[in-house]
Amino acid sequence: MIHKPHGWVILKFTNKGDVFFKIFASWRGGYSDGDSWRLSSGSNKPPVLSKCGKCWEWSQESGSCYHLPLHGEDGYTFYTAKSSQILFFSLEKMMFSLKE
Repeated sequence: MIHKPHGWVILKFTNKGDVFFKIFASWRGGYSDGDSWRLSSGSNKPPVLSKCGKCWEWSQESGSCYHLPLHGEDGYTFYTAKSSQILFFSLEKMMFSLKE
């Protein structure tokens, strides 16, 4: 499945020397459907520039592929900014409790 978000942020995860990346992708909604977001399954391979040169194509572990607009990084709404803040805080809290 191909996902084409309006905005995106790359999250870097490390575990005993292994590095992988996840995409926090967001879409601006309309009156009836609202904004939405999705966290990708992740990849340890870098994205490639599309043939048209307007987006990054990044295949994920699940088999899905994200087409990320070149100027879409951090391009999310208040709703998705708040959602990402809650998600990041939860991840940070979970990682801290795992270290203890």
